[in-house]
Amino acid sequence: MLRGSSRLLSLVAALGAVSLAVPGAQAGPGGRPATGGDGQASTADLAARIDALMEAAWAEARVAPAAPASDAEFLRRLHLDATGVIPDEDTVRAFLASPAPDKRARLVRDALASDGFNRTMALRWAYPLVGRQFLFTTLGAKQMEQAAARLQEAMQGGGMSPMDGGMADDAPTSDGPVPPLVEWLEGRLRENTPWDAVVRELLTAEGSASENPATHWALRYARNGKAEELAGSAVRVFQGLQIQCAQCHDHPYTDWTQHDFYGVAAFFSRTAVRRDPPPEGSNKKQGPFVVHERPNRQLRIPAPPGETGRLALPRFLTGEVVGPGNGVDRRAELAKLMTSPANPYFAKATVNRVWSFFFGRGLIDPVDDLEAQDARHPAVLDLLVADFKRSGHDLRRLCEAILLTRAYGLSSGGADGEAAEVREAQVAAFARAPLRSLSAEQLFYSVLAATGAEDVRTQDRRQRARLERTKLTLLRKFVQTFGDDEGQEVVDEGTIPQALLLLNGPLTNDAIRPRPGHPVYDRLFRMKSNDERIETIYLRTLGRMPAPAERAVLREALAAPEARTAAGQAQALSDVYWALLNSSEFAFNH
Repeated sequence: MLRGSSRLLSLVAALGAVSLAVPGAQAGPGGRPATGGDGQASTADLAARIDALMEAAWAEARVAPAAPASDAEFLRRLHLDATGVIPDEDTVRAFLASPAPDKRARLVRDALASDGFNRTMALRWAYPLVGRQFLFTTLGAKQMEQAAARLQEAMQGGGMSPMDGGMADDAPTSDGPVPPLVEWLEGRLRENTPWDAVVRELLTAEGSASENPATHWALRYARNGKAEELAGSAVRVFQGLQIQCAQCHDHPYTDWTQHDFYGVAAFFSRTAVRRDPPPEGSNKKQGPFVVHERPNRQLRIPAPPGETGRLALPRFLTGEVVGPGNGVDRRAELAKLMTSPANPYFAKATVNRVWSFFFGRGLIDPVDDLEAQDARHPAVLDLLVADFKRSGHDLRRLCEAILLTRAYGLSSGGADGEAAEVREAQVAAFARAPLRSLSAEQLFYSVLAATGAEDVRTQDRRQRARLERTKLTLLRKFVQTFGDDEGQEVVDEGTIPQALLLLNGPLTNDAIRPRPGHPVYDRLFRMKSNDERIETIYLRTLGRMPAPAERAVLREALAAPEARTAAGQAQALSDVYWALLNSSEFAFNH
């Protein structure tokens, strides 16, 4: 095999040397959609105002912005950011060939209207709310194991025919159940429900977790009666503030006091979780979790040993006090206060976090500590906050305006020999696109998309069943390997275990294995030239045409004596795939 030889190591090194030297920049964003309404500026006009503010700030700071991103760079970045996966080959070919001046704006609109956007945005909010482990292990493990068991039973017990590889019609064909909270958020985003309404639903959700997935956030923290954890999470995610440090004593670096913290926690003092009895005749040992209110429950502020702490009364961070009566729905009152247009935190925290989805960090960083430092571009933040409020908290409009900006469309590359301090100053000012590691999910689904594994699933039923079982276990393994940071949407820094999982793991090795009936390899074998094969693999993996130097390296590899037989050619093509999938260019969003 070439994969263990010095030839492949040389190939990886040669491709790695040019893997982030993206071909020269092309035209900028071009035309933009006019989607304003009710007297509000269009997203095109809003983006233009953002551009003007940022360009003025760059000039004042004497920071020259990077060149516009190439079409290939912009396409791949947008697909990863907005839909969670690299673009497919047909999309890349069509976009690169299109002469339309407004093609980038149309690409943005199409991406935001896709199911991929709804799923990706749902995950981005679910992670800081409850954490990866809660989503994919605590909630999803049992369902995923059941799905895998059903597939195994179908293969062994009649659902799969040993003669034709057929599968029972009702056999699972997805990568496992979507975590209920993610599915619920996805539905709200698909309907473009105003974000303040979504947040109010989350904060006030009651009932069975199996029937109302919005309760999973409360379930995550209230299961053990942790009103304090609910308060810390709600304020961190939806207000962008770190007040949990004031739980035991006054905050050491801000003006928040212990009484401020327990004033917010008191809104959750009556929130509780119980197990309902299982339905009569059910085989379940336990019934579903139910989030409910306990009217007389109170919360006390901690006191020294031997003393009784004072009752904590509901008081929001902006000073509003809610009566302590038993008839008051404390969570509903908090939801109103937290999402009120008069609240200075909600819209600002949302805008800042959404900005970070597309730039890797917020205008204020970190995104959950708005008091840590001033905004990098305060006028831009103020403009977006005002527009977000006027739009009725339209999250999709906010995303569209940000994605249409000049800053989002700038390149991550630069001239040879450019000083490191120049690059750092540009990235800090959002005058150059940063390099960002792919998240576990982006990497997982991008490997499947690049190698045609999803195409195999639709072509061959036996391979489909095998792929789905593999996906069920590998996605969990990917998530576990990439860790669980509840304060971040993605893990930004790679680790050695992550690299080894991609380099030597079953996902990559199985996905690139040549075999009869594989739609990608069947296409490659039918092609008349190695140049055509090289181009196709590059478009599928890196979303661009190969550079001349890369073509030269791969022509030599594919023309080597050991690659002239059918088996040798298949192995050589597999090695090229392996090298590109393990290049820095594939592993980064740039």
